[in-house]
Amino acid sequence: MAAALAFFMISLLCFVIWLVVMIQPVNRRSDERILLTVPVGSSLGHIADLLEQGSLIRSKNAFMIYAKIAGVERSLKAGDYHLSTQMTAGKLLDRLTTGELSYFTVTFPEGTTIKELASILADKGLMEAPAFVEAVQSADFFDQFSDLTSATGNPEGFLFPDTYRIAEGTPPGAVAAMQIQRFRQIFTPEMHEEAQRLKMSVAEVVTLASIIEKEAMLPEERPIISAVFHNRLRLKRPLESCATVQYALGYHKPKLTYDDLEINSPYNTYRNAGLPPAPIANPGLDSILAALYPAEVDYLYFVAKSDGSHVFTKTYNDHLRAQRNLK
Repeated sequence: MAAALAFFMISLLCFVIWLVVMIQPVNRRSDERILLTVPVGSSLGHIADLLEQGSLIRSKNAFMIYAKIAGVERSLKAGDYHLSTQMTAGKLLDRLTTGELSYFTVTFPEGTTIKELASILADKGLMEAPAFVEAVQSADFFDQFSDLTSATGNPEGFLFPDTYRIAEGTPPGAVAAMQIQRFRQIFTPEMHEEAQRLKMSVAEVVTLASIIEKEAMLPEERPIISAVFHNRLRLKRPLESCATVQYALGYHKPKLTYDDLEINSPYNTYRNAGLPPAPIANPGLDSILAALYPAEVDYLYFVAKSDGSHVFTKTYNDHLRAQRNLK
């Protein structure tokens, strides 16, 4: 009898040790986030299978035993969860029983394009990049910003770059709608009035701001670069912005060639006078303000220096001289 009891106690102790080990995190050092979709009507065994397939638990059996000991095997909820390999089985059960949503803080830098926004969201594990691009280019989404832009149907420029708190499972269109709403908040009535004074539509202001965003490296130069473009627009001269050519090419080149400047595209402001048909990026507030309030200078040219600043000039000869001096 004593031997049987001792065997039982040793077996129980081994079981407890095994269970304690098996419910620990799979990888405490990894910050990887894994999307787990729990379908409606999923059993404890099916959920444990999903967790094991996602490398979120050490043992399916240990997880199921722990869930039954905790009395929550019938309380697990369907939904989309962003989970981590740093989570214990207890933490996983807490998340799955409360249905608590994970929130992600996502920062979109100024000057990002729609494709770059999509990549940021995908890197956070919130959605697939193509899903975001498809959502913002749909006809249904166009209705949300049709009063802001032209009939191009391109939301580029109005997906305001900022820091957002986004819940897991948020549809792509809803994320973009948050950005559109933020744009409406920052573009104040006073800014609308200034645009009217400049005889520019909101879309034209944002288009110019997007070019300024891409051209300016230093904040203090934004109003000066804006002035160069305003002066050229007033004189009906091409803007000759390399940033628009980069956009027309569809990819970034460290150095443009003369052949690049001849690309046949409405976005090529070397070949076409005036503004391009739509913004080339999503500008931040400072660039929008620069587009509305250019510096009072009569420069028509600028050339970039190696430190990101620019040399501004009034005449073409001075511009050529500045280029030679920088070589």
